[in-house]
Amino acid sequence: HGYHPFEKVSVEERFTEMMMMGLRLHDGVAFDDIAHETGQDWRMLIRQDKAQHLADEGMLEITKTHIKPTTEGMQRLNSLLAYLLV
Repeated sequence: HGYHPFEKVSVEERFTEMMMMGLRLHDGVAFDDIAHETGQDWRMLIRQDKAQHLADEGMLEITKTHIKPTTEGMQRLNSLLAYLLV
């Protein structure tokens, strides 16, 4: 009792979970963490035009090491995630 079988999680599902949880944190999500968890570069998992659009709108900050929502992006995080991850 108390045992639950492990489910195999796809790269896409793992990445989605990372983004949904990590973008709620002040520091956002580190690109190194994405690569470690998924085995892929973040630019292969997010459409660059969408990320750039959100950055241009002041909703997302993309640094050399992290991706994170701005204060305004945090206020609209559910919509930001829905746009970014579809």
